[in-house]
Amino acid sequence: MLGSSNLTDGGLRANREAVVRLDRDDNTDAVDDIRALFVELGDAGQVLTRKKLMPSRKFTMN
Repeated sequence: MLGSSNLTDGGLRANREAVVRLDRDDNTDAVDDIRALFVELGDAGQVLTRKKLMPSRKFTMN
């Protein structure tokens, strides 16, 4: 199962959320493509440091 749904107020009431269930036996290509996408996204990610987070404080501290 892969999806964006969550138990926040937005996830339950306001946002459009979706979940898909893929059976590896029936959807081998799709499962492999999704796995490759997540590996690619993970490889491109960066560690969130205090220095990188500081510019966003002006939006959250008001």
